[in-house]
Amino acid sequence: MKRLIFLAIIALFALASCAPKTADCGRHGMISEQEGWFTVKDITPSQSVGNVWLISEHGDATCYLVTGTKYAMLIDTGIGVGDLSGLVRSLTDLPLIVVNTHGHPDHVGANYQFTEVWMPEKDMDIFYEMNPLNNPDLEAYVASNSKDFVYDKEAVKKNVADIKAYDPYKINMLNEGQSVDLGDKVIKTIALGGHTPGGIMFIDETDNILFSGDALNGYLWMWLDTCLSLEEFEQNLAAVLPKISHLGRIYGGHEFRAEGVEIYQAERVLKDLRSAIAGEVQPVPTPTPMNGEGTVNVYYFDTWLLWAK
Repeated sequence: MKRLIFLAIIALFALASCAPKTADCGRHGMISEQEGWFTVKDITPSQSVGNVWLISEHGDATCYLVTGTKYAMLIDTGIGVGDLSGLVRSLTDLPLIVVNTHGHPDHVGANYQFTEVWMPEKDMDIFYEMNPLNNPDLEAYVASNSKDFVYDKEAVKKNVADIKAYDPYKINMLNEGQSVDLGDKVIKTIALGGHTPGGIMFIDETDNILFSGDALNGYLWMWLDTCLSLEEFEQNLAAVLPKISHLGRIYGGHEFRAEGVEIYQAERVLKDLRSAIAGEVQPVPTPTPMNGEGTVNVYYFDTWLLWAK
């Protein structure tokens, strides 16, 4: 598909050495009204340095804003309909770093609202193929995601015209092992391929939090053509588990609860995944959630669902 307003530039240095001051330039979203579109929850632990906010975009996807004493980090950018940049600026005026956990459209949608974004290198093909801005009718995209939300259609039309005129934003390659010091709070990266080949999770040691994107999601899609096999995912998760088991909570890419889930959920996922692979749990053939054509295998576990090929 035609690549619209993107410019991929391979970074030659680690995330810790980037200059985040250019990440937010005040670009707006397609719907300017903030009231009712975003749900913001302060999930800052009591002994935290800085703040942590959970930002749900109209119940479709969840982003996180994490601040230290010098910088802020926005983890994922949602579906891209609302004015996420404006919301972020209402919460913090710190220089901003914007990162994506993976390349799916409901997690990179508002990338265009910023001038610089860090993207998992292995998910670049998925990003270009599925990005919402590749939709030739962005007004229809807003309508399809608005549900019962009332908005100014003429304002959206004008905003879409402005968005199409934006200069390309810079994309830096994000890989495991990169980290950034937000000021008395270091965010580390760790890869977990499965849901997508290049899924990246973010470890906030100061706040005892793992931001998992969709890599450890309670409603985990593993049925898409771009997903890895269950066997590959099992191997990757088994290797990652010892590196994250000391943390306290997991906050995923579709989490709406302020408390998130306990880190033990990762162990449960690995145990259940092995049961599915061994044939100890039988799946339920279910119509695909995107278009209803054909079926996928859904495994029902006590604390999560697995949609498999």
